[in-house]
Amino acid sequence: MKSQLQEVFNQPQKYRDLILEHVFVKANRESFSGKAFICVSFTRFCPVGCKFCFFSSSPATKPKTINDAFTEEGMTKFIQFANDCNLGYLLVSGGGEPFLEVKHLLRVVEHVKSDKIVLVTSGNWAKSTGSAGNITRQVYEAFKRRKSPTKLVLRLSVDEEHARGGLGLHPAFNLISIFEKNYIKEKDLTLQFHTLFDDPCIQQLYNQLADRIISIEDRRLHSDDETVLKVNPAEKLLKLSNGLAIKVGYAKCFYSNIKVNLNDPEVLKRNLSIFSWDMSESEENNPSVVTNLDGKKGLDFWVNFNGNVTTWGNQVPDNIYNLYEDDYPTVVENSFSDPISLAYLEKGDVYRDKIINEVNPRAVLRAKATNIRDYTGALICEEATTRLYLTIRILQDYFVDERISKEEINMWPELIKKILLSSQEELKIAYKQSTYSIVDQYLEKNISNHLEWLDLLELIKLGHYDLKPEKIQIAIDAYNKLGKNPIQRLEEAKNNATGFFHEERIIAMKESVMKRMAESEEVCHV
Repeated sequence: MKSQLQEVFNQPQKYRDLILEHVFVKANRESFSGKAFICVSFTRFCPVGCKFCFFSSSPATKPKTINDAFTEEGMTKFIQFANDCNLGYLLVSGGGEPFLEVKHLLRVVEHVKSDKIVLVTSGNWAKSTGSAGNITRQVYEAFKRRKSPTKLVLRLSVDEEHARGGLGLHPAFNLISIFEKNYIKEKDLTLQFHTLFDDPCIQQLYNQLADRIISIEDRRLHSDDETVLKVNPAEKLLKLSNGLAIKVGYAKCFYSNIKVNLNDPEVLKRNLSIFSWDMSESEENNPSVVTNLDGKKGLDFWVNFNGNVTTWGNQVPDNIYNLYEDDYPTVVENSFSDPISLAYLEKGDVYRDKIINEVNPRAVLRAKATNIRDYTGALICEEATTRLYLTIRILQDYFVDERISKEEINMWPELIKKILLSSQEELKIAYKQSTYSIVDQYLEKNISNHLEWLDLLELIKLGHYDLKPEKIQIAIDAYNKLGKNPIQRLEEAKNNATGFFHEERIIAMKESVMKRMAESEEVCHV
């Protein structure tokens, strides 16, 4: 069995697919039937381009496609998804400025059934009083057309990065004036600010409002909602003399970087500390699940601008769900059917890290040091051998927990039975002796874009993968075969191509969706 196990890890995707076809774990879905949370990004583009942006969002450098923003069809399907999931809190997120897609935003405000909707914005559209008033009025009118009640929050980012390019504090003061004049009596439509600890901009705002401030109430680890537990590390409640109350939420700055240097111990220490703090203090070590204030648990979804949907931090790269093809029941069914995503829902971050650290601690470092919570699952499970090992070990634990019966095991194909009944030591040895690597994954995909190979070489250089010299040379040769500027050594790998989004390796759309969309004009322009 020893040589047979090694062969299994030399063909990791084949055997993970075989396991997913034959092995099922009983799950108590009722334990996740509480109010859900959704974070959605309408677009990957933003006119501000903050240095600390989770998604490195920047102004558009190319015509947008279905890979970059929702189409009308996508928005219709998103609204249906949201309305099917017993939604308690919808966060229309940054990581792309949602007000760039104001038609989509207004549809969501009018039609999504949720106890609370928060619209996150850089405020770029509110830098003049005319634009600020016009768009806020459109949001208000959509809010008043709703058939079900909600609490709607307009949340403006106030910090040095969002003040760039002449924005300053103009959006904040324009919106304060508009809310004072037009919406101060609307108890379910409120203005909120969001800032960073130690950022000077918010203090400048307080100073300029000093003669109008009645009180500033300090709060810590306070929930931003009355239905689901959405923890703010710290916040202030600002009350002005005319009765307007503005909640100001504080957060630590993440150092998001898809190409983080894992060879730099200071960067590692800083980024891992931030990630650990957020995971324990704000996410209860499980961002895929949201706790309701009545004690129930609900699912916590992330919906990407290209339609990809998963529970937060729980995307498995070989098992992608997408709103253009998968409805809410399908996404939930598949999430509970894959042992990797099921175990994350039930056992969270610490459990997944523990198993992967048995064979690939660099994957854990890569996922956390990148400092983008949404991509953690995709990054930690990026390598096919790691996905297979994690799947097997999770199933072994479920067997010990009697979630899989001996009768069920007896119905499995003989090879799967042998794999799952192997000892942990045998699995580790087979994993380490496997000749399959991330380079082989790229070769199997027949990648013809030389920039993708250059990106891989750069990531290897930055310490994202453990590879033998001969594998690195294969990757260099693959790049040189396609590239215009061949390199001799790994140290030369650097991709500065404008408009090339290197994160596509972990947020690429589902292949079947892309194939269908390629047959329509929507794939070219939205």
